Amino acid sequence: GVAAVFSANLASFFTGLAWLAVMWVAVYMFFVVQSVSLGQAGVFRSIWNSVNVVRWNLGSALGLVVVINLMQRGLPMIWDMFATDAWALPVSIVGNAYIGTGLMAASMIFYGQRFALWQATVRGRAAQTPSLNANSDNAGGSVQ
Repeated sequence: GVAAVFSANLASFFTGLAWLAVMWVAVYMFFVVQSVSLGQAGVFRSIWNSVNVVRWNLGSALGLVVVINLMQRGLPMIWDMFATDAWALPVSIVGNAYIGTGLMAASMIFYGQRFALWQATVRGRAAQTPSLNANSDNAGGSVQ
């Protein structure tokens, strides 16, 4: 009775929580392929780069991921409507390839620009941070 309902609700809650965690990880891992192909980085460095690009640009990265996924999921339905005639099937295939290539190019451009911005920001902060050895001639003295 009550235990069965409670456990079903609890199972549903944890399933939803697990789904949310997987989607969140997927958003942070979205640019791994772009990092590997554009940056000639290994897998672990590409994961680090992807996480940081998304972290520094969460709103716009999330928007891009959502738009790309909606288009990738919705366009096959549109192509299926067009592919009822023999002449429309090649048009659907070419259209799908064209839009899919455009989406991949958009994600690569987004990643490349945001990665460069992130690197410039990190380098700028490193340049502004005083070195620990900058006052080595003033050892034990007051900081200037």
